[in-house]
Amino acid sequence: MVAVLRLVPLIPASLSNYALGLTRVRLGAYAFGSLLGQLPLTIAYADLGAAGGRALLGGADWQSQVLWPSVIGISALGLSLLIPLLARRRMRQPQPVTGA
Repeated sequence: MVAVLRLVPLIPASLSNYALGLTRVRLGAYAFGSLLGQLPLTIAYADLGAAGGRALLGGADWQSQVLWPSVIGISALGLSLLIPLLARRRMRQPQPVTGA
């Protein structure tokens, strides 16, 4: 749940840190979930920023230098939007009842 919470860009990090501090989430789970949850948006922001910088610098070969960082950044951003949707859909599925 920490990773899913980190994928939502509308919730400020300080608010989610405080809320997670009030729960019984262990430090290892918190750190690993935060790493996984923040990784797609970090990659997206870094690659889109690099592409923007290369586009502003211009030059003869700027299109080929901007294309791959933009594709990687947009893909990571799409992934960060897709993962919470898949997690929500999985949580809504009814769990099979096993009889003893």
